[in-house]
Amino acid sequence: MKIQYTTSLIRTAGVCVALLISGNAFAAEGGTSQTVAETPQQKCQKIGKVYNKETKKCEAKKSSMNQDSLFESGREFAYAGQYQEALAIFDLAPDQLDPRLLNMKGYSYRKLGQLEKAMAFYKHSIALDPQYSLVREYYGEALLQNGDVDAAKIQLVKIREICASENCESYQQLFAAISNHQTGQPAVSRW
Repeated sequence: MKIQYTTSLIRTAGVCVALLISGNAFAAEGGTSQTVAETPQQKCQKIGKVYNKETKKCEAKKSSMNQDSLFESGREFAYAGQYQEALAIFDLAPDQLDPRLLNMKGYSYRKLGQLEKAMAFYKHSIALDPQYSLVREYYGEALLQNGDVDAAKIQLVKIREICASENCESYQQLFAAISNHQTGQPAVSRW
């Protein structure tokens, strides 16, 4: 009885492994069975909480959390289109002069249509870290929204200098935004 039960378990495990391998092979060949795992920040965001990297738990938003936990959770809210919620989380961060935080505040305000506030946050972030290419991309997109194509092109040149090529994502995203703006096409950006 015990041997038969063990043999049955081994067969079942073998079938599961085979299905897993074939599913991964199908997905690797362009199939759709592959699922993208949610980040802890995304899981917490769904329930209106913040992922705390130190405790590895979803928690209520509070200023005693570490900088990275608050930044990453706020960023998830911003990229999900919940800009007010993102700003509330960013305001809890202990280091309000973190260039990443200032950039994402600018992003959130820009998406809310508050370009003047967005520009101020972008400029502050650039002043603190002139080599931060993502803030220059977002600033360039805000400049485009404001109709200043020449200033956006200056940011594009700065990004190319920072990346030492045109192959970095920030350069490609801003280049596409400028091209689309000039041809009158809607901006196509993953941000």
